[in-house]
Amino acid sequence: MINIGSDKQNLLPVWKGHIVIVALLFLISAAVPAFTKDMVNNSPFQELVTVQKMLADEPKVSSVSVFKNTHTFTDTESGETVTDSLSLQVFVDSNIISD
Repeated sequence: MINIGSDKQNLLPVWKGHIVIVALLFLISAAVPAFTKDMVNNSPFQELVTVQKMLADEPKVSSVSVFKNTHTFTDTESGETVTDSLSLQVFVDSNIISD
C-alpha cells in the first residue's frame, strides 16, 4: 500500500564497493566460458556429452543429465577400492510408464 500523503524517503547512495563487486562478478562470469570451452572436448567430458546427446535425441525426452561418479572406499585389511559409476537423469515430455 502506498500512502500518498507520506513524506518522501531519502535514499542512501549505492555503496561504491557494491558496484565494484558486481562489476567484477559480471566480468568473471563473462570470461569463464573462454577458459572452460576446451574442457568439453577432453575426456571424460566428451564421452559424457556424447551419451547426453544420444539420450536427448530420443523421442519424448525433454531433458538429460549425465554424471560420472567416483567412489573411494578404504579398508584397513584390503586397502583402497575405487569404483566408477555413471548416473543418468532423464525427463520425458509426458507420462509414458506403460511403454
